[in-house]
Amino acid sequence: MRSSDRSGGTLDEVYIRLNEAVPEFAGLYFDSTSTLVLKVTRPERAAQVLASLGTNDALAAVEGVRSAIEHGRTRFEFAAVSFRELLAWVDSLYMLRPEGMVWLDADEMNNRVAIGVENSEAIVRVEAAAVGLGIPRVMFQIDVTGRPRRQTSLRDRIRPIPGGVKADGALACTIGANAETGTSSGFIISSHCTPGWGVVDGRAFYQNAIGSGNFVGFEVADPPLIPPQTYCNPVINPSCCSAPDGCRYSDAAFVAYAVGTSHQFGLLARPTNFTGSTTINSSKPRFVIGSAPLTILPLGAVVYKSGQAGGARTGTVTGTCFRYLKWFDTSRGDNVTADLLCQTQANYQGAGGDSGGPVFTWDGLSDTVTFRGIHNGLTCDGCFTSTHFSPWRYISLDFSGVLEGLSVSVDGGEGPPGGPG
Repeated sequence: MRSSDRSGGTLDEVYIRLNEAVPEFAGLYFDSTSTLVLKVTRPERAAQVLASLGTNDALAAVEGVRSAIEHGRTRFEFAAVSFRELLAWVDSLYMLRPEGMVWLDADEMNNRVAIGVENSEAIVRVEAAAVGLGIPRVMFQIDVTGRPRRQTSLRDRIRPIPGGVKADGALACTIGANAETGTSSGFIISSHCTPGWGVVDGRAFYQNAIGSGNFVGFEVADPPLIPPQTYCNPVINPSCCSAPDGCRYSDAAFVAYAVGTSHQFGLLARPTNFTGSTTINSSKPRFVIGSAPLTILPLGAVVYKSGQAGGARTGTVTGTCFRYLKWFDTSRGDNVTADLLCQTQANYQGAGGDSGGPVFTWDGLSDTVTFRGIHNGLTCDGCFTSTHFSPWRYISLDFSGVLEGLSVSVDGGEGPPGGPG
């Protein structure tokens, strides 16, 4: 395990810093007209809130917010409680971990504690736990979702290797993006596509399928777990861990290319459409990754996902800092019982085999995209349009101090044939 000390921080931490400066702040999101909606507990102080937020440096971490304020694309909505109060409720319920609760979120759009449970029998237990902690019944929503599902299932052999194509190790998954460190080149993929989470097992990977001539590299980095804490403080440690074995902020691992494996820096395989295509566009076969920023996408942002099984899909961000309890669990054959913290939820469609696939933003016309993270699975059992991904910001947090200098390759071009470089 490792320390939870890190630079940057999650979206919850950014909002807590904003709340310290602006006590009325309760969250924000973009509506369907791309207007920034600011949730506040005192609408009569809207002008003062806007002025304070407009000069707060913490806003730079949230994509598009500063620009919306500067251009006057804002409106306000009333919230019953501040974000700090909402997160304190989430933390207290998370530390209690009532049986049957499978995910948890501070829902800033609806100013509620959002809770997913495994089955209908768990509703009474979780409701009693929440009320017992002093959370008013009107301030939390419980949905029966079943256990979240990890996803494992183009599929062709492709050389040089771009991001967004099939890779096979312990499970058939999708390469997220090619990446570099100071000493090697490789690719990012979901950690659950390897035998063990939070441990380096040296799994061999192949593209596109296990077999002679398809070997491309070994797993060399899978960040260790953050140890559990016994107390959550929404200011000192707003993204704490209560899982028995620890937590991670991303479901990501790094595979180093073997010497002689040709690959493409800064390129993703480009599908023919985003309604489920797994066919590569013959006239424009690649997207160029223009950048991989560490900013956070807010609610309402449009994202695109590419996966070798479910194909290319698009949707919007519907949740910004979901906590998935027992994402890895010994009862499901994993090596640990651990939680996955602060994942971004979206409503694009996913299928088994898409895990690890790139999630990006795109203007819909150009050849250039912005890399945002990797797809990991479904928010609930059977809900194929409720999905989630590990943002690049949190992948970087997990790998900080583990694999120095890790960066997503941008701007295109063929990399050296594997090995150091």
